[in-house]
Amino acid sequence: MHDQPDLPALELLVAVEDEGSLGAAARRVGLAQPNASRTLARLERRCGVPLVVRRSGGLPSPPKARSSRAGPGRSSRRPPG
Repeated sequence: MHDQPDLPALELLVAVEDEGSLGAAARRVGLAQPNASRTLARLERRCGVPLVVRRSGGLPSPPKARSSRAGPGRSSRRPPG
């Protein structure tokens, strides 16, 4: 078993943050929504923490996930508009 998450799972997590919903993120990375949901659940198990808050109407990521994504030159906030 690998200790590190795979790149496609991390790309999906970034797409969820950018798109605001799992369905839109799945389309963006070329996955069916059920496969994307399983991939995200597997990533959460590997990390040991919930990475998104599941609710109808979208999946905003919790502040901990957003802050870990924001690095030099990256903002955890989406630009207006």
